Amino acid sequence: MEPISGGDGNWINATHSDDLNRTVTYPQAGEYTLTLNVSASGYSNETSQEIMVSMPEPALSVSPVRGSAPLDVIIQASSHGGQPIVWNLSLGDGRWINATRSDDLNRTVTYPQAGYYTLTLNVSANGCSNETSQAITVLMPEPALSVSPDHGSAPLDVIIQAFSSGGQPTAWNLSLGDGRWINATRSDDLNRTVTYPQAGDYILTLNVSANGCSNETSQAITVSMPEPGLSVSPVCGLAPLDVRIEAAASGQPTAWNLSLGDGRWINATRSNDLNRTVTYQQAGDYTLTLNVSANGYYNETSQEIMVLMPEPALSVSPDHGSAPLDVRIEAVASGQPSAWNLSLGDGRWINTTRSDDLNRTVTYQQAGDYTLTLNVSANGYYNETSQGIAVSMPEPNISLSPQTGIAPLDVRMEVYSSGQPTTWNFSFGNGTWINATSPDEINRMITYRRLVTTLLL
Repeated sequence: MEPISGGDGNWINATHSDDLNRTVTYPQAGEYTLTLNVSASGYSNETSQEIMVSMPEPALSVSPVRGSAPLDVIIQASSHGGQPIVWNLSLGDGRWINATRSDDLNRTVTYPQAGYYTLTLNVSANGCSNETSQAITVLMPEPALSVSPDHGSAPLDVIIQAFSSGGQPTAWNLSLGDGRWINATRSDDLNRTVTYPQAGDYILTLNVSANGCSNETSQAITVSMPEPGLSVSPVCGLAPLDVRIEAAASGQPTAWNLSLGDGRWINATRSNDLNRTVTYQQAGDYTLTLNVSANGYYNETSQEIMVLMPEPALSVSPDHGSAPLDVRIEAVASGQPSAWNLSLGDGRWINTTRSDDLNRTVTYQQAGDYTLTLNVSANGYYNETSQGIAVSMPEPNISLSPQTGIAPLDVRMEVYSSGQPTTWNFSFGNGTWINATSPDEINRMITYRRLVTTLLL
């Protein structure tokens, strides 16, 4: 009798070798020792042969292999042979499913956190094992970022709310768009109010990540430049007018440009460089305009000032005397007049753009009271002053030839006067008068037929 052991608990017992010659199947992986024992008449012997039945690679199907967290993955596990008695599935995130049947592995599992995961299925029996792997990618979904308000004047307080619909981020990094960052491990640490002191356009960017996977979202806010403050004192006065300027603004301007309204500018990067006293030499209406800007945003404000023309000064010398009277005129004025107009009071005018053109000597030929009026102006503002002079009539001259003689006496009369008289009244001393407007009407030859003692002109 020749018994043979398959090493798997099965025996083939036969009386001749032909009954042993066959094909046998080992369905289960393992190490087996085939032992052949032969015997006759109480004597026996045997021999052995080792065989190894390896475990075939199992099959692992996952679907889907890529998606955003939380990602539901359907797992299907199977083996093409080897009759595994242990099924161990690593989900790649620390979780394991250990079973004795493939059916216990077939299920849907959820990956709540973004990351790269490798599922590994190991099957074994009788000390033999094999495994297979499948990679899945769980993407980080786009986070949500809420800012309120998203526009306004500086300084702008903005309420930030950050959250994620999934992916269980372990790192929350928020750029405020102005160089500031908030780095946290929880969304609650981002939820706060932040202040933007400077005008500008800002992009807030929220980046969330876990296990090497990240996603981000952005939100724009606009911080406008508020109207600056401009204080000038005084706002009205006589030239030359000293004006104190004080400028201020929120919004952290990087450029301060102040127009003084007369062609002058003060350009600075700080308000302190504008704060000063400026002098307006010339009368006029001026608009001071302050423009402030930062990061492409600007605003401005204006302030009106009124610089009045002061009263000019007019000096005449002498201010009285007999005609013809030479009078020296000197005119001065502050306020930088651009027009100087001097009435001499007798119908004559001197119009000029400089005081030097007024400073001269003028002659008053005719007796009378005269009012000199000096008017100065610039930029629509004017002022004036007056000065009176009195030009008296000088004593007239009368020439008689002869002055004595026997009646009837023929006398030649000649009269003369400076001062440009407009009325000439001549008495012959005998009750006769000549009233004239010029000396030519008086100059004549007259005959005196009786004694005359006085002639009047």
